[in-house]
Amino acid sequence: IETDFLAISVTKMLDHNITTHRKYISNKKSYYQICNESDRLCKEHGLSVVTPGQDKGKKYAEWDTERKGTSWKAKLKVMLYHFS
Repeated sequence: IETDFLAISVTKMLDHNITTHRKYISNKKSYYQICNESDRLCKEHGLSVVTPGQDKGKKYAEWDTERKGTSWKAKLKVMLYHFS
């Protein structure tokens, strides 16, 4: 599951006074604030949270060669497994 956030810049008109809310600025601090909020919401609703440093997915080429049985990494894993 992927989390998406929608940031909206809002302008309200109240009694002919215009109140402008500050526009979202993307930077390192705001990125981590959004990540933390996303993690909190996911945990709150029983969803999994990806932790930094966790194994990443395979690239398509690696997945494809493994699927076809031509992956040298897969062959090496099998050889090491049988010798251990």
